[in-house]
Amino acid sequence: MKGITGNEKVMQYYERNKKSVEKMMRWDIFDLQYKLPASILRMPYEMLNRLNRNKLKEAADDLVASIRHEDYILSDEPMQSLDLFLMARK
Repeated sequence: MKGITGNEKVMQYYERNKKSVEKMMRWDIFDLQYKLPASILRMPYEMLNRLNRNKLKEAADDLVASIRHEDYILSDEPMQSLDLFLMARK
């Protein structure tokens, strides 16, 4: 198993996204994200996620527009990566 990680630009975007999500989650005073079933949270999650990403895209700098697929890297450390990448053979 491998991981997908990013270069400095990708990690900077990741940290901005994380901070923005934390600001939104302050309003979840009843911890509904942990108490409600995923089927109920799916639609509001997708809507808020889209709003958050659009907000980051419209930020004053060009960070989001400058990220390309070449900025993502295959890593041998899946636990420190943004996502997992599994290669299997039959």
